[in-house]
Amino acid sequence: MFNKRKKMKILITGGAGYIGFHLSQYLLKNKNIKIDILDDLSNSSEILVKKLKKNKNFDQFFKINISNSLKLQEIISNNSYDAIIHLAAKIDARESILKKKKYELNNYIYSKALFDISKMHKVKKLVFASSAAVYGNTSQSFVKEDSRCSPVNPYGYYKLLCEKYLKKSKDYNYVIFRLFNVYGLKKNNIKYFKKKNSVFFKILGIIKNKKFFYINTTNNKTLDNSYERDFIYINDFCKIIELIVCSKKTNYTINIGAGRKISILQM
Repeated sequence: MFNKRKKMKILITGGAGYIGFHLSQYLLKNKNIKIDILDDLSNSSEILVKKLKKNKNFDQFFKINISNSLKLQEIISNNSYDAIIHLAAKIDARESILKKKKYELNNYIYSKALFDISKMHKVKKLVFASSAAVYGNTSQSFVKEDSRCSPVNPYGYYKLLCEKYLKKSKDYNYVIFRLFNVYGLKKNNIKYFKKKNSVFFKILGIIKNKKFFYINTTNNKTLDNSYERDFIYINDFCKIIELIVCSKKTNYTINIGAGRKISILQM
């Protein structure tokens, strides 16, 4: 655990996005942690940043894209970060098929630059947000960290390349987490997130607007014939990340999900 005489300093990239905002909010409750966030606000709002700034443990906000390696270098060199949590990424698997180069740049090339800058300035721990998409369309009921990875789209492929890049070097103190589907938020915050591609956001939006919607139940071998997913509640995810950041353990990969599947109709 941390030295109680010194606050842990953490940088969260993508810290104003859906997951990043909730994680920042959660970690700020820990009096032993100080937070900086980096976000270009392409999927968020300055209003969410202002909410975070109300907490005395919030330190700095950097409005930049991770493609700006010179600015990244300046930020990381001027701050002695105990950990960097790298969430910033493009996350639409379908879009990644149509715009492969965009995903190669944002999710792989710029991430590698961040990893190298972190190593150069001796950041103690790098926590990387990978995805369950690295497993692809597996026939296994449940996947383990050592299950075969066979991504079926560029989104999953470039996440996997980032993992391999971290693992091949002995100089990184990393933790890779493969995230499944996240749900949950305060209803007064939903309007501040610009892209709502996940199943959770789509269902929430439909219910809010009192619209009818259709769920494909054709040829699905499940109890109610709708697709099944592993959904984890956002606060449970945040608790796990807090444990990862506060632990001295490094250089491992972990799946983060509920460990059970829920159908779309149940959700």
